[in-house]
Amino acid sequence: MGGTGTGTPISGLVSGGTGTPVAALGGALKVDILDVSDALTEWERPTIIKTVTETTVNFQPVEAVTSRIQNCVVQVAEKEKLNPATIDWSLEYIMVHSRKGIEMDELIEDEGRDFIVIDRGSWRGYGYTESIAVETKRPMVMVT
Repeated sequence: MGGTGTGTPISGLVSGGTGTPVAALGGALKVDILDVSDALTEWERPTIIKTVTETTVNFQPVEAVTSRIQNCVVQVAEKEKLNPATIDWSLEYIMVHSRKGIEMDELIEDEGRDFIVIDRGSWRGYGYTESIAVETKRPMVMVT
């Protein structure tokens, strides 16, 4: 994949097909990406993000739950855009956009329910992250 049609690899050319070798520009190109995170502020709301840490004390498993409040845009995830072979159609999925990161397996509290992060995409170049979370169908985890 990736030639200009003349057999020259694209990676060796400056975008636009000018034929100028990248090496002539110092070997690196900087691409400016538009930071669109300000577009989120209109729909952001304080959202509780919980982190569950499991440790062992006296040979017994112990869970510690911490939380933070983070401004997020929370919306229903379109199940049709998720992998239909792996989703449970009986559960609710949410999509969360945030200017701060949310990690895999963290819990997002929304409308009195916990959702666990099952997928995350870093759109850091654009100023935000996007996470997909599925409802846990369990009692809400309380901060310890």
